Amino acid sequence: MKNTPFDPPSVTEKSLSHLNMFALSVAWIGIEFQWSVQLAFGTPFLLSLGMEKSATTGVWAAGPLAGIVMQPLAGAWTDSCTSRFGRRRPLLVASTIITALSMLCIAFSREIGTIIGGSDENATPAIAISSICLYIL
Repeated sequence: MKNTPFDPPSVTEKSLSHLNMFALSVAWIGIEFQWSVQLAFGTPFLLSLGMEKSATTGVWAAGPLAGIVMQPLAGAWTDSCTSRFGRRRPLLVASTIITALSMLCIAFSREIGTIIGGSDENATPAIAISSICLYIL
């Protein structure tokens, strides 16, 4: 029988060691940790900064909306990437650094907001910083 273009390619199965399976799972562990922290403490933190409860829904709507835009853009960028490190690694490294910096900015948004002109009575800069960083996540 003749192979058609729709037939799956023949692939030899390779078994992975427990160490390799763990190494593949580490990235997912980090992602799940980040999401659990964000979802558990995000809304109470925004409310503690003085954000209105109804405004927090706008912050949480940003994730799916950003995904609609950013995932195709990132895919197109990595498909055309010709880095010596590979097509995906530069994006993975950059996104890891951006995520870590974004989480730090959220953690210190009150202090950063105070430095750039906010106060205890006017937490608008801190709210803006934490909202933008949540969008970035």
